[in-house]
Amino acid sequence: MTDQPEPEQELAQPSHIRYALRHLRMLPPAYQSDDSNRITFGFFALSSLAILGGLDRLDLAERADYIHWIYRRWNPKLGGFGGAPNIDLRGLGPDEEPSDQPHLTHTYTALLILALLTLPSDETPEPESPYGNLDLPKLLQFVRDCQRPNGR
Repeated sequence: MTDQPEPEQELAQPSHIRYALRHLRMLPPAYQSDDSNRITFGFFALSSLAILGGLDRLDLAERADYIHWIYRRWNPKLGGFGGAPNIDLRGLGPDEEPSDQPHLTHTYTALLILALLTLPSDETPEPESPYGNLDLPKLLQFVRDCQRPNGR
């Protein structure tokens, strides 16, 4: 046994960026049973890219697709965001659009994803507000409704 510190290893940044991109673009089979948390997986992949300097690997079209996907998780009746597409379509009429059941954690990660995807880049030096399409009063009411009577 020695008291010598182990030599520092370099971070394999390109490998980690590829790993985050792969998880962002396709949910691996090991995680597919947790599909209801897809929005949270997306947040971790995107925040990893941001930390590693890899967000520029997403072009404008891909960013727009992710933003659109996030907004499809919005529940217009209750406010807040759900975690993944609702697959239980029983009881819906032909003109009814299924909405995700909103959850406070998914709402938090959705808002963070919108901010990450609209960070300035070489292609978009001054992006529009990521929250411009939100019904802010409905969102704030949803957050208030999640609060317990004792304030927690």
